[in-house]
Amino acid sequence: MTEQTLSMESLERQRCLWLQLASALERAQGALLSGEVAVFEECTKEQGECCHRLIPRHELEQARGQGQPTAAILDEIERAQQRVRHLNRVHAALLRRASRSVEILRNLMRQTGTIYAPSVSWQQGGSTLLPRG
Repeated sequence: MTEQTLSMESLERQRCLWLQLASALERAQGALLSGEVAVFEECTKEQGECCHRLIPRHELEQARGQGQPTAAILDEIERAQQRVRHLNRVHAALLRRASRSVEILRNLMRQTGTIYAPSVSWQQGGSTLLPRG
């Protein structure tokens, strides 16, 4: 897109994309915290689609000289961008935390071998439901 093609309609679409991106980040964070992997992956895909459709920042800045209505919507876009930057920082922190948790579990599993194997007393118990002990 060039300065000439940045109509109010296209700027409004950009504003909506930034808001959609913020919403997808918020939903992804909730899904990450609640362990909903499918929802998290869906939100991540939506984030990628939004990012693919966003126009470069320098092209938005070129539109600033087009007049007052354009300046107002560009201010809204800028606020949405700031929100997305904040949500990205939070998202990155949550992903680092999740990564550390997975690494801790991986290390525990390496140290103890197969920690989910039935105990010896359970295996010797035959068909009983409770281990003998």
